[in-house]
Amino acid sequence: MATARDVEEVVQKLASDRARPRDVRVKLLGTWLQGDRAPTFCRLLARNTARAKPGHLASGATWPFLITALAKCVLADIAAKRRGATRSAAAGMLRAAVRCAEDARLSGHSLLLVSVAKQLFSHILEVIKDAPSFQLEYSPILRQLLTVKEYRYQMKPRTYSNLVVLYMKKVATGFDANFSNQASSKEESFRCTWTLHVLLENPPGDYPDTMREEVLNGFCAIFSHIRREDGKLTSKLMECVNTFLLMDGPNLGDKSVEIHKAVQDFILRSWLMTRDLRLKSLFITYVKIQLKLARAIPKVLERKNLLGVIMDDLDQNVNTEAGLLWCEASRDAKDVSLRCSLEELMDLSATIFYQAYKSPTPMRGDDEKKLKTEDVISRITNSLKKGSLCW
Repeated sequence: MATARDVEEVVQKLASDRARPRDVRVKLLGTWLQGDRAPTFCRLLARNTARAKPGHLASGATWPFLITALAKCVLADIAAKRRGATRSAAAGMLRAAVRCAEDARLSGHSLLLVSVAKQLFSHILEVIKDAPSFQLEYSPILRQLLTVKEYRYQMKPRTYSNLVVLYMKKVATGFDANFSNQASSKEESFRCTWTLHVLLENPPGDYPDTMREEVLNGFCAIFSHIRREDGKLTSKLMECVNTFLLMDGPNLGDKSVEIHKAVQDFILRSWLMTRDLRLKSLFITYVKIQLKLARAIPKVLERKNLLGVIMDDLDQNVNTEAGLLWCEASRDAKDVSLRCSLEELMDLSATIFYQAYKSPTPMRGDDEKKLKTEDVISRITNSLKKGSLCW
């Protein structure tokens, strides 16, 4: 059973100026945060944290003091630039400590890191910016802290903006035309994109104005490098775009058209080719958002643009089994996903056809033919006569 003396013994040595004593205590801390000893150790820290008065959390056997001590160890490892610093034991232990502190089953309390949340976000930014090799350990910490509103509301807007811009650049680098095909590189790029999505989804209030232009430029640069669909990586990127438009769309004005210009080529290339129902669903969500913003409507109704693609997609589904569209459909996960995807497609098709009929795009010349209202009605009528299920 853990005692206050055990905790203080670990924490005091973590503050040592010498690397070896710090590493020894980090390893000792690991034995307390794992296995059968973890619950008593974590609950002791939690009780001390809950009982401590404001202003007294930065000392003694409390979670804030332990987290602060580990963060200083990481900075000491980076400053020393000693061998093996890129795999700092303290960085891994900091990740484990944050996870344990946030696990109510271990600690029995919640929100134990409120007093150090602001410092933690600043620390994460500093470390990832100056020592990118620590990203593997620090990105999960960042994602975990962001999902707790009481923590992210402590973050400075400037810190948040810098984190978003930093990860946007990392994602852009990962999607560069010279991007390696190695599985490890793709996995790293996915983790960066995942963290960017969590950042965009969990701002500490409204998006800062200074960040908006950076994000727009970042998306435009990223989609200029994408040459093909790449499974979960491109799906996560589309989640980022959709989240940004949902969160900040009304404030973008005509800037949403800039995103559409960058994204549309990738969507149109991939729409009919992809077999990833998740990605197709994200495409549909993206178009719905843009239509609601009422900015990109003229751009999406061209013959070689979305209206034609949707019609082709409906034609491709002529052999769909009727049962998939009704409640008696199989409960198999794949059938359910396919049914949902088809329902989303038909819902979007109805919206697009209505927009095409309500606001037909004027002809601009033979080299840029558009679908006239008569063309849309004729296509729908002919498809209905053929008895195509989706139509």
